Amino acid sequence: MMLVVSVPLHVTLADWGSILPELVVTGGFLVLLLADAFIPVRRTEVATGIALLTILLAFLAAMNLWSHGMAASLYDTVSSDKFAVFFDFVILVSAALTALLSPSYIRYSHFDPGEFYALILASAVGMMFMAAAISLMVIFIALELLSLALYILSGFERSRPESQEAGFKYFLLSSFASAFLVYGMAMVYGATGTTRILQIATCLGHGAGCSAAASASPLLYIGVGLMLVGFAFKVSIVPFHMWTPDVYQGAPTPVTAFMSVTTKAAVFAAFIRVFNFALAPIESHWYGVVWALAIVTMVVGNIVALVQTSMKRLLAYSGIAHAGYILVALAADNALGQTSVAFYFLAYAFMNIGAFVVVAVMESQEGPVGDEIASYRGLFYRNPSLAGATAVFMFSLAGFPLTAGFVAKYLAFSAAVQAHHTDLAIIGVLTSLISIYYYLRVVYVMLRRPEVPGVQSPPTPAAADLAAWIAVAGTIGLGIIPTGFLNLATQSVTAIRYIFGLP
Repeated sequence: MMLVVSVPLHVTLADWGSILPELVVTGGFLVLLLADAFIPVRRTEVATGIALLTILLAFLAAMNLWSHGMAASLYDTVSSDKFAVFFDFVILVSAALTALLSPSYIRYSHFDPGEFYALILASAVGMMFMAAAISLMVIFIALELLSLALYILSGFERSRPESQEAGFKYFLLSSFASAFLVYGMAMVYGATGTTRILQIATCLGHGAGCSAAASASPLLYIGVGLMLVGFAFKVSIVPFHMWTPDVYQGAPTPVTAFMSVTTKAAVFAAFIRVFNFALAPIESHWYGVVWALAIVTMVVGNIVALVQTSMKRLLAYSGIAHAGYILVALAADNALGQTSVAFYFLAYAFMNIGAFVVVAVMESQEGPVGDEIASYRGLFYRNPSLAGATAVFMFSLAGFPLTAGFVAKYLAFSAAVQAHHTDLAIIGVLTSLISIYYYLRVVYVMLRRPEVPGVQSPPTPAAADLAAWIAVAGTIGLGIIPTGFLNLATQSVTAIRYIFGLP
């Protein structure tokens, strides 16, 4: 005899409205697949246009949610609070810059444009859901969605063995990280009896809704450790970073540009919800590990970057170092630290994707050798505008004043000082000083006289040129007049802290 249980589901229009940006991007993904099948001519231009239109519509939907978002929806599994929406902005801006830099690279590499952009949008949907998730299970499902698309994108350049290696390596190692994460979540559920972040915070903070012994359960602390490993892998924290340089170098450059910012942004958004809020009552048990990981990540990322000759590998180790700086802000575990994480990713989207725009242009003009730093020799004389943009991005990544990178680092280290973790701030400043050498080395190479005088580079493709100058404007604008965007980041953090009952 079979017992059938009917479970009524009550999903309102408000629930659907709370995930409207994700629904818009999902719709664009489906339209791209159809367009790719039925539009035989000018496929790259059409696919790029559809992708950009989708991103614009999703951005408008996110702007509407900024004022009318819900703290919790869909049975308390996702939130459209301002914190989630702010990270939606970061992900969508990054996707738009990626779409602009991609057409010339698609033609150079003979990609299928519909499939390429569809996978970019599919990954963006997973990232947006991860930033909005207030359930451990939604975090995991969103992480798998974004990862599956990135596995394929990393190996998308089928004619290059390096791309195939990148896709396989990312898939294999990421699968282990996902296993750590899901086992950790299962153990936290076993200790607290819930996967909802708000209820975990209530359980551990007040002992309400769960066993009084939950906060002392060995399952809880094993689960926290496993989740930390899973998150650390996804954001390239040392010693879980070994996949990053190989995948960044082997993957198609637009894919590397996109994943270098958005994956970190989505995972750090979830990291903050889980560790800074749900697990805040037991901070004393995990802070020491995060402190150590932040230090070793900043040190290793910057020191190994000193000897790189490939631009993509240099930016990979630069990204590892920046993950360490962001971890410093997260470890501060205060409002300023969380605000600085949000602002950091907005700044990082412009300066890091801008740097990869330059790499993509160089590769499309000079082939695989365009990734070598030596190929930048004389770029100032061959293509002054591209060299000027590159210099802006290098100065910002190094943290020079009047750039977005300076403001982002200043906020992160100030948060650490405010939380009485001055040691982290000092180490962060010292390692940032190390980074000046390898960033300025790129500028020095560009300023050297070319080996063959008088040779001019081909003109930069219009879309890539637009992406580069949008990135320059964002990098300089956030450095000179950061107040408005910093206020948005502050509002986003105030909203999430209010949800968890914090001032």
